[in-house]
Amino acid sequence: MRFSRFLLLAIAVSGPLVACKKAPEQAAVPAPAADNKPAPASTPEAAKPAAAAPQLGGEKISFSTQVLPILSNNCFACHGPDSHNQTSPVRLDTEEHSRANLAKAGEPPRRGIVPGKPEESLLLQRIVTKDPHEIMPPPYAKKPTLTEEQIATVAEWIRQGAEYEPHWAFVAPVKPAVPEVKNKTWPRTPIDNFVLAKLESKGIAPSPEADKETLVRRVHMDLLGLPPTPEEIDAFVADTSDKAYENMVDRALASPHYGERMAVDWLDIARYGDSNALHHEMLRTSWPWRDWVINAFNKNMPYDQFLTEQLAGDLLPNATIDQKVATSFNRNHGINNEGGAIPEEWLIEYAVDRVSTYGTAVMGMSVGCARCHDHKFDPISQNDFFSLMAYFNSINEVGLERQDGSRARAYPPFVQVPTEPQKKVMESVGKTLADLQPVREDKSSEAIKVPDESKGIDWGVLAPVGAKTSSKKDLGLASTKGLGAINFDIPELKDRFFSVENTLYPIFPISSGEEMILEFALPGGPNKNARPKNPKPSEMELALPDTPINTVRVDSLNPFNYLWNYQFDSVSSVLGMDLATIRQALPDIQVELEQGGKRKPLAVNAIRSTFQGLSPELTAAQAADPANGWKLGVPGIDSSVFLQLAAPVTLAEGAKLILKIKFQGSEATYGSALSNSFRVAIANNPHGLDDWLALFKNKDRQYWMNDTWLAAKANAAGKSPATGLDLARAHYLKNHFDNCATRVMVMEERATPVQTYVLDRGSYDKPLKDRPRERTTPVAFPPMPKDAPKNRLGLAQWSMAPENPLTARVQVNRLWQQLFRNGIVKTSEDFGLQSSLPTHPELLDYLAVDFRENKWDMKRAMKNIVMSATYRQSSKHREDLKEIDPENKLLARAPRFRFPAELIRDNALAASGLLNEQVGGPSVKPYQPEIWKEKSMNTSANYGFYTRNTGDKLFRRGLYTLWKQSVPPAQMEIFDAPSREACITKRALTNTPLQAFVLMNDETYLEFSRKLAERLFSDINGAWEEKLADRLRRGIRLATGRNPEQSELDSLISFTNENLQRFSADLGNAEKFLSYGETPRNKDLPVPQLAALSFSMSALLNLDETITRD
Repeated sequence: MRFSRFLLLAIAVSGPLVACKKAPEQAAVPAPAADNKPAPASTPEAAKPAAAAPQLGGEKISFSTQVLPILSNNCFACHGPDSHNQTSPVRLDTEEHSRANLAKAGEPPRRGIVPGKPEESLLLQRIVTKDPHEIMPPPYAKKPTLTEEQIATVAEWIRQGAEYEPHWAFVAPVKPAVPEVKNKTWPRTPIDNFVLAKLESKGIAPSPEADKETLVRRVHMDLLGLPPTPEEIDAFVADTSDKAYENMVDRALASPHYGERMAVDWLDIARYGDSNALHHEMLRTSWPWRDWVINAFNKNMPYDQFLTEQLAGDLLPNATIDQKVATSFNRNHGINNEGGAIPEEWLIEYAVDRVSTYGTAVMGMSVGCARCHDHKFDPISQNDFFSLMAYFNSINEVGLERQDGSRARAYPPFVQVPTEPQKKVMESVGKTLADLQPVREDKSSEAIKVPDESKGIDWGVLAPVGAKTSSKKDLGLASTKGLGAINFDIPELKDRFFSVENTLYPIFPISSGEEMILEFALPGGPNKNARPKNPKPSEMELALPDTPINTVRVDSLNPFNYLWNYQFDSVSSVLGMDLATIRQALPDIQVELEQGGKRKPLAVNAIRSTFQGLSPELTAAQAADPANGWKLGVPGIDSSVFLQLAAPVTLAEGAKLILKIKFQGSEATYGSALSNSFRVAIANNPHGLDDWLALFKNKDRQYWMNDTWLAAKANAAGKSPATGLDLARAHYLKNHFDNCATRVMVMEERATPVQTYVLDRGSYDKPLKDRPRERTTPVAFPPMPKDAPKNRLGLAQWSMAPENPLTARVQVNRLWQQLFRNGIVKTSEDFGLQSSLPTHPELLDYLAVDFRENKWDMKRAMKNIVMSATYRQSSKHREDLKEIDPENKLLARAPRFRFPAELIRDNALAASGLLNEQVGGPSVKPYQPEIWKEKSMNTSANYGFYTRNTGDKLFRRGLYTLWKQSVPPAQMEIFDAPSREACITKRALTNTPLQAFVLMNDETYLEFSRKLAERLFSDINGAWEEKLADRLRRGIRLATGRNPEQSELDSLISFTNENLQRFSADLGNAEKFLSYGETPRNKDLPVPQLAALSFSMSALLNLDETITRD
């Protein structure tokens, strides 16, 4: 066990830092000659003859794997496929161009390549010359001179006829035969034959299989991103059956945590983030797409379906919400809402990002390089680029979005993503609304004829005079106009909600079962103002004396909606995403009249309201009773209840109406609430309540109020199964869902595609009208299937077609990379001409074809690799490989590499016992440094300052951490997590002092180390001295997955005891060390011992061995 990370050294820089300065002007370069060669200089060096090309042994030279990489890396920038920006007439990227005669008429032929005659080929002449003005690559290109071996390779290839071949990655893979090997006992799968054949050709033997403790941890971390428990390690070590390893692998593949581990890499590829990445970088709800990815991996969705749904799920027949959510892959790019931005420019930027991401993620090519000009190296022209862009630029979006916090969470187009309870509710709502459609279209039935809308009602408002509750003293009146005595430090509330006259504001907490007693009076004196028919609340006038009435109207104005939103961010925080609402029903509403010194109850024979039966906890019988339906506390919605009196009454001057309203809040959801503001009006209603409700004027809900009336009439006439109550509930729930359901940005094709043009130098404002582009695929590759549609769905089908040479290779290479750190092609982001050559080309093709033949089964592909003897090898250093294969390209041993940032945290989290294993859900806000909060969350447009979560949300896995692309989580970035502002297929791997600082000083890891120490006390009871070794042994096992050697254990015991002495001498320091983190310290444990053990655990979590595979 290495303790090299315990101490951090200050690093002194021996040399001064040099600021960038403008370079001095260079001497003028002579004008090039006709063939674009610089004029010879009058120097002795220029007079030297060209050196002779070194010779090879005559073996057959492969253009694709031996010559093409040399030309691509050294020549194609000036002599390659970018014909519009070439600096020389010599082109070397195609056979036809390389043979072209560059001589003028009457001059001897001059060709870049003369097959069979290297000495006559300009290519060879220029790479062997010693003249600095003639040599290629030229010095100003900043490229190294070709080696003798490279020169010999080119010369021999020309001598052999200079045959061109397609780049290996641009030819569809063919499944090779499994090679024979001498060692028949080592291979476990065909993978091993390919690896061993190459090892044997080099005279190298593979490494022995790793021990079982190493293997079980390796598999768990590679497939789950979580360590095995000591009990799981023991069970696997004890299992001596032939199927022990395979069974362990199968359990890992079946775990829900498999999808989480697989998602980590895909989130990098898809540039996932929880913010808009640009300007204020406002937060958005992208996490349902992340859940889709996790679920897709867990369900083992075939890779062709996995890609198709992300590229074009919205274009599939009868696309589901999940398939539409999948297309959020295309919209994970940054979105701009800066006031000075140009919308047209950003529409182009969004589309360019999608094309570039598609190129890297699916094709494994740097397609984005062809935006401004033809690709310098690969056969992707500017025409090809904008033809691809035509697939991605025709959705209903705008280039410049508003700085609107609620809108920023999902800019159109978006879909609403229901929870499982919401799905069930909305299915019922949809059926109810659909049932009424035939009734809406039936214009012949008198039974459902809409009443005459000219028959209005004169409403007169009563003046509020008092409010109290059954458990509290008289509250008096806050005000009847304006905010009055109610004092909140939220200026926005004053003008928005407290401007309605004659409204009672008895604002106080009220508990379930309490009764509100509200008093309203008829003021004296005539009212000379005419009352409008069906008035809006602001148009109502005071009631007149001596008015006969038969209807009492109570408006619940709900002024605290904005207050609740202000405190909880969204209505969903108040209502809950399971559609639970604050239910304030009226099972026994009472109305009393106080007049002439007497007080008597008024009989009510009918109750109707604008919002009825909305609580999911109501039984069917309860919901059918209108008395159970009135909502007083639905945020964002004013509601009204209408009471029809059994007999008309006449109110005299000074008469008072007393309303007794009991709050029936569900204790299971909301046992208390704030009371609302109320307005009471009276009228002599000539209509029945049901008829009149159809005429109730509320601009936001007039349509569905008519629906409610229509359903009641149609139901009574036997024409609809839905009652008025059913329709009221359905419309309300639909409105609630529309406002509160999670929204996710998706793709949605326009009816007419946008005409795409090549942009001059890629500039948004310079479309070349003479170069319009249609939706086609790059011409260097096989064409689209004839029956494929000309849209993103067709592009997805082309990507998965057997003729496509890239898609299968690119994906199996990434799976290999996940398990071996490097892919078979090291440049997993680039399979083009600048790519690394595959270390095992036949193996790559075998895996690619096998992947496609087996229906793109990702779990099967992963299992095949993990089951191989190649994967199971020991990773121990071998001295014999140091010179032969220092980078382990031949795979004579298993690789060792540091875990990704998320896994480092998850490993420590699991060891501490704090891990919250919930799969999926919204992103969480764990501990972050103060400087990170200040730099990333310091404006109101970002929903205020960063407020970390509490409770078990702090201990969710790393991939659920809130991710702002411009400022990624500090813990993750220090361990090389990318910003995700662009598609990344492979993370960098660095080793810096900051990483040790995080592991030993960050609040997250200090809390983990303390809880790990407390876990050791809990797991192993006994006296300190007696059980210290056992506790440390278990701690090492929890952190690293193995049992320590005795020398290692002795070192850690000594280290712990030294710290025990230090903490015993300074209890204040010990308590401070144990104070980090939200979880309370176990105060039953002695402080010095707990601090000493926690410090040792902190050291363990910082070990290279803890954060490294194997």
